[in-house]
Amino acid sequence: MDSVSSASVPVIYIGCAFICYVLRGFFVFETLSAFGEGVARIQLDADTGVFRALTLSFSLHQLKGHSPLVDLSPPIGIEHGLAHNYLERRELASYFKPELPYPNPTVIILGAGHSGLMLGARLKRLGILTLIVDRGERLGDSWRKRYHSLMLQDTIWSDVFPYLPFPDDWPIHIPKDKYETYTYL
Repeated sequence: MDSVSSASVPVIYIGCAFICYVLRGFFVFETLSAFGEGVARIQLDADTGVFRALTLSFSLHQLKGHSPLVDLSPPIGIEHGLAHNYLERRELASYFKPELPYPNPTVIILGAGHSGLMLGARLKRLGILTLIVDRGERLGDSWRKRYHSLMLQDTIWSDVFPYLPFPDDWPIHIPKDKYETYTYL
């Protein structure tokens, strides 16, 4: 066993011939464009005696200069006299052609799975033009094409979409077919 000792360093036995000293901690950070927090796990390298990062995770909480678009009154929904209806306006907004008002997205998200859709919803609410690209033909394909008995391992409360909660009578662990149908709605 190592002779390194410190009351503040937790000792974890990994199942190998030595004891690993691992520090875990939370931190808050600010960049030029965002505020957030993170979690770090660092481990003492037995050969060099220096700590190295095992895990470093970040979570952005707010983009500077982008407040959520909150309107206390919901939109009316009826817009007479417009050249395009709702579906046509949605399609035009997704084309990103040079002749259109928004020729390029600000953010491109690769993957229209749960995380990609949640990030897209948050960015849209912030007014940031976003394009979500996925190899599947339609939303939910990443779930639809997996094994038959797949269910979400996390509970319904941790898998909820922003601005689109699951119905209150849904099971705590959602079957993949129910989930993929919901993402396609």
